[in-house]
Amino acid sequence: MFNTPLTRRGLVKNSIAATLGFMLGRNLIPSAWAADEKGAALKGTGVGSAATSDYTPAKGKAKNVILLWMAGGPSHLDTFDPKPGTKFSGGVNAIEAANGLQISAKFPKLAAQGRHLCVLRGVSSKEGDHNNASHLMHTGYREQSGVQFPSLGSIVCAEAKDGPRSELPSYVSINGSGYGAGLYGADYGPFNCSAGQPIPDLKAPMSDVIMDSRRDLLNKLDSYYAGMSGAPLALEHRQTYERAVKLARSPLAKLFETKGEEKSLSAYGDSGFGKACYVAKRLISKGGVRFVEIGQGGWDTHAKNDESTKNLCTQVDQPFARLLEELSADGLLESTLVVWMGEFGRTPDINAGGGRDHYPRCFSICMAGGGVKGGQAVGKSNASGHEPDGKAIVIPDFYYTLADACGIDPTKIRESAEGRPIQVVDRGAKAVPGVFG
Repeated sequence: MFNTPLTRRGLVKNSIAATLGFMLGRNLIPSAWAADEKGAALKGTGVGSAATSDYTPAKGKAKNVILLWMAGGPSHLDTFDPKPGTKFSGGVNAIEAANGLQISAKFPKLAAQGRHLCVLRGVSSKEGDHNNASHLMHTGYREQSGVQFPSLGSIVCAEAKDGPRSELPSYVSINGSGYGAGLYGADYGPFNCSAGQPIPDLKAPMSDVIMDSRRDLLNKLDSYYAGMSGAPLALEHRQTYERAVKLARSPLAKLFETKGEEKSLSAYGDSGFGKACYVAKRLISKGGVRFVEIGQGGWDTHAKNDESTKNLCTQVDQPFARLLEELSADGLLESTLVVWMGEFGRTPDINAGGGRDHYPRCFSICMAGGGVKGGQAVGKSNASGHEPDGKAIVIPDFYYTLADACGIDPTKIRESAEGRPIQVVDRGAKAVPGVFG
């Protein structure tokens, strides 16, 4: 509905806007941003204001973040909290990583980089459903009706002190869909792509002169629409197109591709996850991308857990290890936080199908770089892996620690489009002791 009577001239303008939006939207905006634009009207645009707090500046040094997202919920006993010699081990042995830190023997190459690893054990939440738990782990908040919490990637990019660093998107999601920007708006949403592939729908089927002429007309139509009633939507609309134009004209867009990079890529292995890790490293080191999320599914091992996790760990082991090795060799690991996690853990008990079921009560997260102290485990599970041994590491505290690592004030208040104050990290959270040494 319109707030003013629709005149003949207004009808013509709106018709042109719809037509031009369709033409540009189909041929210019990469499909990776299509959902971002579609959801723009549903998202808030206000970043809010800083709260007066007693927050002490962060100890971390991370300017970039790479999130290795293990979709499905990886078993902590098969990865970073093995229990060899117990009936709960599933036959998994341990391997020495560093200074007494033991991880699963299914990660032999990663163990060689153990001096960089900071393993959080005894992590605990109350979300055992995939969707709810994924939301919690991606945002730091339990899902609430009517509230769109921003994802970690959006928080890192929106709260960065030095702003965007290139014409590439700040938040890239590889082999996954990423999580949205919530109250930050579409400008901080994820750019979704497949590992090593050219960006689809990137080049416009017209000259730059014609494109610029159409952009000018579209900007005028957006301004007209903004003056009627839709200023926030018009702004989001314009931002999405401008991002797409910058990306389409940037030589850095080639960093998403792996054609011709076979020799360098071989050190990451031949899995899709390996290709994604290689691309992520290039996007951060050469493209100025601030946050990259890499998806690796298949961890929902309700049956044949040992067989499945052997395969999954093999796919992850070499790329993860090589990523840390190269970041360290290039002097980038200190400024790049790498986080490995899924939505929850899995039961220490083996079910009748030889699998492990959902288990949010006790699981593990692995971190490296970004100023965290490597070669250690923080927190502990009990002898069977059923419960945290001592105080559990809860998700808000984990998020407070992530904010610390990235130099973000976790107590900052942002305001949603509905005027609701939302803190970067849930109230009452504190940093996990020992992560920074």
